[in-house]
Amino acid sequence: MSCTGLRNIYSQIRHPENIALGNSVFLEVSKDVCTLHVPRGTVELYRSCDQWKDFLSIIDDVDKASTVSGDVDGSAMVDVDDVNAMINLILNFDQYKDKYPGSADLDGNGMVDVDDVNALINIILAQ
Repeated sequence: MSCTGLRNIYSQIRHPENIALGNSVFLEVSKDVCTLHVPRGTVELYRSCDQWKDFLSIIDDVDKASTVSGDVDGSAMVDVDDVNAMINLILNFDQYKDKYPGSADLDGNGMVDVDDVNALINIILAQ
């Protein structure tokens, strides 16, 4: 399937270096005219990754608020890695608060705690 007419791609992946989409995923995308929209503050990460570096226009205009609920580690998926990230946040918040920029306060009470871990597990089980 040809994607030469594609003009915009929106990525919510905060850590593109951890994602392998395959060598030909963007093969027929015109990377000189297609704009890649990425989460704020991640342009240089995208420019350094083989999957994304050929896009001439990379703009960091995807807000953190648009990430997937429960995606603590910024991988654009909700899985057991998010549970581990959330536990790391609870146990060592100061050390991990910048490493896991996703939304971890799932119950909206203003803190990351065991209730959020339970909410995250329920999200995973419902998938």
